[in-house]
Amino acid sequence: MKIKVCGLTQKYNLEAVAGLGTDRLGLIFYPGSQRYAGNNTDLQRRCAAAALPGLTGIFVDQDEAYIREITVAFKLSYIQLHGAEPPAFCERIGALRPVVKAFAVHGQFDFDRLERYRHCCNAFLFDTPDAGFGGSGRAFDWRLLQDKDIPLPFWLAGGIGPGDTAKVKAFKHPAWAGIDLNSRFESAPGVKDIALLNTFITQLRR
Repeated sequence: MKIKVCGLTQKYNLEAVAGLGTDRLGLIFYPGSQRYAGNNTDLQRRCAAAALPGLTGIFVDQDEAYIREITVAFKLSYIQLHGAEPPAFCERIGALRPVVKAFAVHGQFDFDRLERYRHCCNAFLFDTPDAGFGGSGRAFDWRLLQDKDIPLPFWLAGGIGPGDTAKVKAFKHPAWAGIDLNSRFESAPGVKDIALLNTFITQLRR
């Protein structure tokens, strides 16, 4: 199981989270997010200076040219598309970097639509429905995934917190790749609590 920490906004915090041995680090480039990282020049300089593990940029229905510009400026390794991007758009972006396509999962979610993204994406991310496109601190019902044939590896996001070690360890699915941690490990929006993260990651990897 891989671990991604998303919604980082500060250079010092980014460095500390990377030091925990996380597999991916997420920066949000959607201006509507309170964890928007696109205007942080110190963060950009740090990311451009040296490769960071699995650096992922999160975008929501944004212009292809902007995504390309940010990908180069921040030296992104992955691109996560969190809006209503169609397969054709994912395919074009996928020529730049591997694409993770996010979906908000609920009781009426149509899992058949995932098949249309099989050949243009690298992985899926399943999150809780939220008007702010993530960071809500709320979980969705993971049981909705249990009997589904998911055509690509997927990440679990949405409300995973410090007390969820047993829940994460108990989850099973052949296509499950990892978890995405965000708002429930923060001391403030965009600032991760390193002690909380360290304890949680240590417990998961025992």
